[in-house]
Amino acid sequence: MIEHVDTFHLLAEIAIAIAGFAGVASVFGGRERQYREAELLRIRGLFELSALVLLGSFGISVVQASGMSNQQSISLVSIVLIVAYCMVFLDVPLKAVRLYRKGESTVTVGALVTAISVYVFGLPLLAANLLVIRQEWPLILILSLSILQSIWSFYRLVTREN
Repeated sequence: MIEHVDTFHLLAEIAIAIAGFAGVASVFGGRERQYREAELLRIRGLFELSALVLLGSFGISVVQASGMSNQQSISLVSIVLIVAYCMVFLDVPLKAVRLYRKGESTVTVGALVTAISVYVFGLPLLAANLLVIRQEWPLILILSLSILQSIWSFYRLVTREN
């Protein structure tokens, strides 16, 4: 049995709350104006990171219910998350780099480094978890970092001059 199922459920609840709050704020905040490309990218990144947390958290619950061993469950969720994180990396962070190169004023080097760091740190950690570690803590760590990245994206969305 997975020992920290409650932690994964908590992470899923937090991800849903962040995405829901950001969605409501984005809808009401955007009524008076058009969003810039960087803002839309932040919103999309926030929702994609929340979806990754849900995927990992629900994935643990599903594979646990299937009767797989802990190591098999963790390996399966790790490989699914590797694929999913790669897909998101090819979307939001790479588009943010393109915006930076185009001279988008709200996309800074610090913002790029912070946004990309989740993937630069998380993908090797997930790979190590798939191949060697096979424990819950790397999944909890990467999902927690994704939630923090979502919160940071929302903060930048509401505090950047538009």
